[in-house]
Amino acid sequence: MNRKIEHNNSPKFSERKYTKSNSILSDIRYFFIQKSEIDTLVKFQPENGRQQYNQLIFDRIGLEVDKFKMLNIHQIAIDVPVDFLFGELMKWNSDSCWWPNHIAKVHALDDRLSRINVFLFGKINFSFKKQKKSPEFHLLRLFNFKLIKKENNSSPENKNAHYLLYECSGGYPIGVFSLFMRDSIPENNETCKSQLFMMVSFNFYGIKSLSRIKMITKTWEAIHNRVTSNSLNRIKNYCEMNFQNQVST
Repeated sequence: MNRKIEHNNSPKFSERKYTKSNSILSDIRYFFIQKSEIDTLVKFQPENGRQQYNQLIFDRIGLEVDKFKMLNIHQIAIDVPVDFLFGELMKWNSDSCWWPNHIAKVHALDDRLSRINVFLFGKINFSFKKQKKSPEFHLLRLFNFKLIKKENNSSPENKNAHYLLYECSGGYPIGVFSLFMRDSIPENNETCKSQLFMMVSFNFYGIKSLSRIKMITKTWEAIHNRVTSNSLNRIKNYCEMNFQNQVST
């Protein structure tokens, strides 16, 4: 992903302390209400920018996202090497400070992040007598992430491109989700060592006709963009602090 698209890629980052969320209420405050310090939403300019970006995504990962009505892409500059950033993101779990885990609890089924389930408010167990194990009740399954492609290409020719590409099912949204990262490209006026992209493309609950209703799309995009932008700002803060601590020790 190296096309010039209008977005805020400012490397400036203040000393705001990102307190780890410890409850559903703080999840709502930190991810849904609080405005992110750096705006990360990629805005397609001109209007045919989406079609151009669809082709760019297909060229990069071989996936045709134009079959989905909605496409949201966020980008942020992070001042750590791509390999370090990729390694930190591969630690994504139910304790990650950059994800609203009290509202959308992450359950990685293996350490390779090949399968991830996300539940509303986590899992609730009910214990019954005469049973050795407590059956598990899933209050609401939000996402099933199934890894369909993983790239870890640490070569200058490919801008050290790394990405995780998931098929999403079992809840909301239904479509694809990707984390893509690469070296910054000075010709694109990009700064910092790395660029991180978060992409989601889908039809609302898998139904394309629903995705044409502006009230639905605008409401979802407003919520999704706020949460995603706050998550990426937290990833930036978390990775840069960890990298600085590692260098100084």
